[in-house]
Amino acid sequence: MKCVLLNPPLSSPFSPPLGLVSLGTYLRRQGIDVTLVDASIEALHYRLAPHRLLPAAERGAALLQRRVPWEPALPACDRLSNRANPAAAMQAVHGILPTIWSRDAFELDPARHDEQLETIHDALILSTAEAQPAALGLGGYDEARASFAPGSDPFLDYYREVLVPAVVEAAPDVVGVSIGYERQVAFAATIIAELRRKLSGVPIITGGSLVSALCINLRPSSGRTVPLRVGTPTCANLLASMIDTAAVDGEGEAPMAAICRAIAPGRSLDGIAGVVRVDHAAQTIRFGPPSPPLAGEALPSLDLEGLPIGRKYLGRVRAAPLMTSRGCYWNRCAFCDHAVPLDRRFRELPIETLLESLTTYRRTYGIEFVSFCDEAMPPRMISKVADAISRERLGIRFGTMARFERGLAEIIPRAAEGGLAFLSLGLESASPRVRGLMRKGIEPQSIEETLEACARHGVRVECHVMFGFPGETTEEAEQTIGFLADNAGRIEALAANQWVLTPQSPIARDPAAFGVVLEAAGPTAGDRPGYRLEHGIGFEESRSFVRSLHEHLTLQNKIVRSYRNEEYFALRTIGT
Repeated sequence: MKCVLLNPPLSSPFSPPLGLVSLGTYLRRQGIDVTLVDASIEALHYRLAPHRLLPAAERGAALLQRRVPWEPALPACDRLSNRANPAAAMQAVHGILPTIWSRDAFELDPARHDEQLETIHDALILSTAEAQPAALGLGGYDEARASFAPGSDPFLDYYREVLVPAVVEAAPDVVGVSIGYERQVAFAATIIAELRRKLSGVPIITGGSLVSALCINLRPSSGRTVPLRVGTPTCANLLASMIDTAAVDGEGEAPMAAICRAIAPGRSLDGIAGVVRVDHAAQTIRFGPPSPPLAGEALPSLDLEGLPIGRKYLGRVRAAPLMTSRGCYWNRCAFCDHAVPLDRRFRELPIETLLESLTTYRRTYGIEFVSFCDEAMPPRMISKVADAISRERLGIRFGTMARFERGLAEIIPRAAEGGLAFLSLGLESASPRVRGLMRKGIEPQSIEETLEACARHGVRVECHVMFGFPGETTEEAEQTIGFLADNAGRIEALAANQWVLTPQSPIARDPAAFGVVLEAAGPTAGDRPGYRLEHGIGFEESRSFVRSLHEHLTLQNKIVRSYRNEEYFALRTIGT
């Protein structure tokens, strides 16, 4: 049984996606011959070849330069590193790109890393500027739903000249396509269409966190089918557009292994737990029975076989993802449904399994930084990981999500000695009253103690904040901005977002208890939410607070946006 697993553009350019690594490793342990293809970084490398990119970039720079001074900046121009001067950006691309691109790798200089990333970002924008307004940058398009026109995928040549021939040559019995983010949907659709033209009888299975989130939102409380509405922008239609042969609902390991076992003797996929299919004749989506989540003990240690580690990823040092748990041990925040695609039950992996992964990462692949992708890692697990790294003298630095909670500050000194370098923490609001409404369960003393301990021991901090939570006042939103400004010296990065109602969150299950009034059934078009708040700042005002951080003199360079994601900030100080 041969399986090819693909990650479509565009995910983080700094390390491979955890879903691809986890699923590939699990299937190999089940005796399946697995080929991993991170088509995101491979497509990026292909497009950035100077002989392919420079002519298109020159045309894009000329287009942007021609606008007259009194016209507003075109969207692509507004996203360039040098917003006012496309010609200067093009000059930098000419000078720098040929020095960092080679046939088999990117060759980045850690001392010039930021400059080189800006050049790659600008090169992509300039080379796709003719597709205004949807010019492509290193972090994707400027908006999640922005995309290319049909038939003009900027990576189409890569699919046809490299990806599809390689998949055909591998002669797979099944192909899996992982879609983790909305920005990957259109790229995935093109890849699936191109594969289907050459692999007429091979099942193509989609999965990933975005597919799972849609499945969870649509899964019927009774029965097994959901109707499609032709011509209307519904979640069901979006999910159906991602499904070729079938999709996986929830964690992918057990369903994908069962799919492979069914395909080998030619059995039907119907009835397999966690499998979702489209019945085009009946215009419905059919859900199989839910797949039980795997226990932590059933998950294997990971490897990175087949991925271009040390060659094509754009991190300052070699980086890779890992997880110590699935689910969320707190699982009470009123706004959150992040843990739902991985099942709400909290399951930790044995420290022995984690240590085996870390050892393989370091000694086989030279990994220097590990991004733990947990919803939140408890302080005791942070200590266990740091102690294991120190005991085995692995020399790995790591970062993780965590909570401002009692006990975290106390473990930071020893954890920092064991490799802890970056903590991503959910502050959400500087107002204790708003945090209480959110059910965050954190106290001002824990926030201060954690920030102080991190500053003292060299652990960089990212803070997550949100504006517009039901009941939040203008004064409380301003209090959050004031807190961030006052603590700018102790905060490396900021993830600032509007509160939005997510379908599986506690608020969605009981909106009236939070002063939320639903105004529309199902998804709504455009930017208008399908609800209103009885108290607190509204949708537009909360958006203005987010924008104000992007313009704040002290804070604007700390904002997570475009390719400057959490991993970028975590890696920025490693190895310098």
